This record gives sequence, C-alpha cells and structure tokens, in this order.
Amino acid sequence: MTGDFLSLIDEREHLSNIYNKKPTQFNAARKSEAVRRVKQMKRSLMRDFIEKALSDCGGDSKKTWKVIKNLWPGKTKSTNITKIGETSAPQDIANALNLHFSTAGKKICNQTTSSMTHVRTFNDNTELPQLTEIKIEDIYEILKCLSPAKATGTDDIPT
Repeated sequence: MTGDFLSLIDEREHLSNIYNKKPTQFNAARKSEAVRRVKQMKRSLMRDFIEKALSDCGGDSKKTWKVIKNLWPGKTKSTNITKIGETSAPQDIANALNLHFSTAGKKICNQTTSSMTHVRTFNDNTELPQLTEIKIEDIYEILKCLSPAKATGTDDIPT
C-alpha cells in the first residue's frame, strides 16, 4: 500500500510539472484527478493506521488516550489533579473523575424541567434525551470519519 501511495505522489508531481509547463484545461483535469487520488489514499492509510493503533490498545483506556494524544501532536493544556476531597491516590482520583463524568449527564437529565427553564421550556409531551453508554468502538467510528486534511476548530479536533 505504501509503494502505491509513493507512486501516486510521483504521478501527482509529474502531472503538476506538465501542467506548470503547459497549463491547458486537459492537464489541469489530470493534475486535479491525481491530487484527489493522493488525498483519498492518504485518508485511507490514515484510517488504517488509526484502526490498528486503537485495536492494539485492547480496550485499555490509558493506552487509547495515549494513541489519541499522539494523533494530535502539539501543545496540550493539562492540569495535574493531586487531590479530590480527601483522596490523593492517583487511581482513586481517576476513579472519582470517571464516576463523576459517567454520571453527570444522567443527573442533568433527571433534573426537573422547572430548574431548566432558563435553558429551554419543556411541555408535558417533551421527552428528555436518553443517554447511552459511550463505547470505544463508537469513538473509533467517529475518529475514522475525521479528515486529516481539515483544519482544527477551537476544540483542536479536525472536522
């Protein structure tokens, strides 16, 4: 697959040189098609790489987040939490944060609608959204759809 990708890049460069020497509509179309094929194969290779990297994690969340962090290199903002309440052991802190974030959405949905009137007024027939468990496979499917050729938004994730 990598050899095919390198061949496509060479072809794209060759067609770009031809277009630069003779900028006809025909040469522009050939160059454009080569650029499209390179981008398509690059996306495919990136998806395959991400798929393998995530599957190698074997469901281990620490390894999974390390892979995700390495996919978006650059400066990251991090905060070291050394104590939550009376808890200072790293594993207990991680468990407390996991419990908090895994139950926060459910707690919000269970609030009475009267306490949420500043957000949206619900009538008696409106159902609150149902939360489902987020699985690593779901995250993987979303990551596969991200385009590495797109710029990141304010959340540093390419759209």
